[in-house]
Amino acid sequence: MAIQEQLNSLEKENKKLEDFIFGIERECNELSEQILTKMCNRAIKAMNELDPQLAASVDEYPSKFGLNYFDILCIEYELDRGGEEIDDARNETIENFLKDEYDKLPPVERFILDHSESWALMEDDETKVMDKIKEAFTEIRFKHVKLSKIQKYMEKY
Repeated sequence: MAIQEQLNSLEKENKKLEDFIFGIERECNELSEQILTKMCNRAIKAMNELDPQLAASVDEYPSKFGLNYFDILCIEYELDRGGEEIDDARNETIENFLKDEYDKLPPVERFILDHSESWALMEDDETKVMDKIKEAFTEIRFKHVKLSKIQKYMEKY
């Protein structure tokens, strides 16, 4: 009977530990969203320091619309301009900016981002973390397309 009591006690302790770990994961998930948004916004700010026409696959965009690099990038994706070779170059540029911002994160934020999914799923897999970062960037890009200056451009052209 003593062995059974010890097993029951160990099961209770194990359950408490699991609940504790899941609580940390929940907290990491919430913080992760904030970190992703902040990181993507910093990458966008850095992209906007580039010549806006570098994002274009077509003739120059009229300056009267006041479009920056990220605006044009969003339009290009939305209108599916460019083709596979240009899309690959754009994706590489985006990935480089995002990776650079990821590398600049403080250790605590990287830890939170790296472990915001189940430990068993993420296992410090940088590819999965980058996929999550790119997904957050894509969501921001989709929302950005709805800005009035981009909609005005797309209506005219």
